[in-house]
Amino acid sequence: MLRQVVPKAQVGITLNLDHLWPASDTDADRSAAHWLDGHHNRWFLGPLFHGAYPQDMVDQWHKIMPPVQDGDMESIAVPIDFLGVNYYTSSLVAAGLDGEGARQVPQAGTARTDMDWEIRPDGLREVLVRVARDYAPRTIYITENGAAFPDVVDHNGRVLDVERRDFLAAHVAAAAQAVEAKVPLRGYLVWALLDNFEWSWATGGGSGSSTSTTPPRNGHPRPVSIGTGTSSQPSTTAGRSHGCDGGWRAALTLLSGARVQV
Repeated sequence: MLRQVVPKAQVGITLNLDHLWPASDTDADRSAAHWLDGHHNRWFLGPLFHGAYPQDMVDQWHKIMPPVQDGDMESIAVPIDFLGVNYYTSSLVAAGLDGEGARQVPQAGTARTDMDWEIRPDGLREVLVRVARDYAPRTIYITENGAAFPDVVDHNGRVLDVERRDFLAAHVAAAAQAVEAKVPLRGYLVWALLDNFEWSWATGGGSGSSTSTTPPRNGHPRPVSIGTGTSSQPSTTAGRSHGCDGGWRAALTLLSGARVQV
């Protein structure tokens, strides 16, 4: 329908994807990670790109699945112009305590966001490489990536957003690694300040970036979080003071060379 109305439209879909590592090399944990991956990722990617639901998911849930009518899968698997990826976190997965199902287990020493999500930029790289390898979308865009962190006001009345800047620097670097691995990544969009008011968290989680001209909560100015600094804090100072300037520049240069819109 969209292509009929706008023949030159680029039509795609966005999925919320993550990477699930088995917590150990045991068969039980590997099976648990694969099972949870079916729920989080394969359940949606399979119909879009392979024209079928994953068989292990069908075997698990066939009794409550809605019936698939003739032509349904063909309609779902109509080629799309791009796949959007929303990425926030990834996790380790172990077998359930009773030996059934799966459970996500914390990774020791891993930093977390204000909403207690593990910060795993390596998971973004794994997601992008896996999707390109197993599903071969024509083009991929990171349509949302970001995190919630508390606003800490310094003695000058500014919110420097160090944690968010480090988060974004690491994830842009992970995206650059995916480009190096020949993933057809063409864009990166940051989780915006006024994106969704954190759903059930309402205004409690500071999810996005803002510039110094747009005061966030409590009216305190916050430097732009994309690693370029602001007029009051040059990028060469802002980046280096937190040890990420070189990483930012290398990653952004690589993405720019690959024609990735950031």
